[in-house]
Amino acid sequence: MKKSYQFILLLMIYLLQIMTSEYGLRRYKELKGSGVPLILIGEKRINGYSEQTLRKTLGMSSD
Repeated sequence: MKKSYQFILLLMIYLLQIMTSEYGLRRYKELKGSGVPLILIGEKRINGYSEQTLRKTLGMSSD
């Protein structure tokens, strides 16, 4: 499986956790989430899905 597909699968799992678990919803609120998915990469925070922003943050090419 390509890395990009693995990453998208992980995003879907986290989205499901936010929507279906008390812990996920509580963490989302604690982090003052304003988009889904809420992605934390090191100190970088991304609200909502943006492939371009994700690639830039992860140091991936945009091909």
